[in-house]
Amino acid sequence: MAINSMGVSDNKSDVMWCVYSMYTHELVEITSDIKGFCASANLGKSAYIQIYKTHQICPKKKRPYLPTYKGFFIRRHGNDSISFPDKVLRKPEFLNIYTYPGCELIEKIPFSMLKEWLISKGCSVYGTTPMYATYKRNQKKQFAKLHYKNMFARPVYGDIPDDERKYYDFEIPFPPIVRSDEFRSTKYWAIFNDSLDLVTVTNNIAEFLESTVGIPAERGKMIYATNQVSKRVRDQYPSPITDYFRGYCIRLVEDLEVGTSLPLPKPIGDNALMGGKDLFVWNENDRNSIFSSEDFYASQLVPAYQKTFRTEIIDKEALYLQADNFKNDPVSRVDGKLGAVYASDVSDEEIAMILSALEVKILK
Repeated sequence: MAINSMGVSDNKSDVMWCVYSMYTHELVEITSDIKGFCASANLGKSAYIQIYKTHQICPKKKRPYLPTYKGFFIRRHGNDSISFPDKVLRKPEFLNIYTYPGCELIEKIPFSMLKEWLISKGCSVYGTTPMYATYKRNQKKQFAKLHYKNMFARPVYGDIPDDERKYYDFEIPFPPIVRSDEFRSTKYWAIFNDSLDLVTVTNNIAEFLESTVGIPAERGKMIYATNQVSKRVRDQYPSPITDYFRGYCIRLVEDLEVGTSLPLPKPIGDNALMGGKDLFVWNENDRNSIFSSEDFYASQLVPAYQKTFRTEIIDKEALYLQADNFKNDPVSRVDGKLGAVYASDVSDEEIAMILSALEVKILK
């Protein structure tokens, strides 16, 4: 038997072929006349050439040139070592698009118009793939993706043949409202606005995003980038990936307490502090041995624009007055606990001796 360059037998009666449905893998017909089958199924004049490619192996890819063609694929009758392609589902006629997490219907659109519809909503031209994923579930009934841009889709099929219906997921529930573990943190965060006012201390970032910022928690993950170190080579000192997200930044309370947090960014809000000088501030009610085997008062830098020390709102004017008089009165304290010295003065030999006698260490 001779096979031509397209994988077609010159003597078609020599080979019996099994024609299968690409949707169900069920046998449609056994025939030696593939050309006749294609004609009877109205697949087109040259369809018989293309359908042979579903059996002809590509030498480079080690698989058939085409997995299926117009709903069918073929294998030799009897012993054929070529594996079947994956079952193919028919495309929906329409998609219902819903809000996430509200589950309110936005619009019912033709399946073929999804790309244009997403573009009209300001989404990426590549948004079709993640949107399709919002209605696909694995064998464990888990969604590939809960939502895309706070939207999800549900398919609306046309008439599906009875023998194919078992392969379709017709009862797809709405997605669960799941927040990632980072939103359910047991740690406490200090949240600052862009004027560096301390807005709140909370362990529920999700609630803050929804109630104060006005966005669903899943759209607010970038707020964590305000506390993540940028890896840009040009950065001389550690700095966050972004200074603010929607006008806010966060710091872990435990980092603020021991002086290991990233410095707060420069303020940009209308109520930002202007002028002034940088201070080193310490709390004499809190001796700290985390950096040493010896207890000491750990001073932390409070830039001129910063309104807080650790998680306390401070009286900057009172601290400046104390720093002005530090040499003459090194033991007076603001609120009976906070000491302060100008950052520009710590290299002064006399002030350095006073700080040492007070057991104050400068944490730079």
